[in-house]
Amino acid sequence: MKKSYLAIAALLVFILFNIWNHYRVKQRGEQDSEIFYTSGINGKITYLSANVGAVYFKVGNSEAKYMFIPTSVSGKGEERFSAFATKGDSISKPANATVLKLYKDDKVYKYKFKKLHEQPHQNKKVKPKER
Repeated sequence: MKKSYLAIAALLVFILFNIWNHYRVKQRGEQDSEIFYTSGINGKITYLSANVGAVYFKVGNSEAKYMFIPTSVSGKGEERFSAFATKGDSISKPANATVLKLYKDDKVYKYKFKKLHEQPHQNKKVKPKER
């Protein structure tokens, strides 16, 4: 009987941890999405990685790391940003723009992206996190 209580308690802890972790990851994605959307970004890519469809990058000498989930708009077919962009390529995106431009080999490629957040909050400055 004692073993069944322990098993139920362990299962309950596991379920609660997964609910908490899902909420935390979702909230972090929404925050990162809002930071990317509201930021004006312009410069050469100095760091680039991808994970489960999301792209993480740094630009210039900044330690700010941005995250976005790109979808191709124009360019070299339907190239995925994470497979096509490389360190040293330039990107630009005005604050609150819906398109990021990638400058590669004297050509411009446009990428839209998914917004994971609601509309930006009025009168709220969101800064990228130093990572």
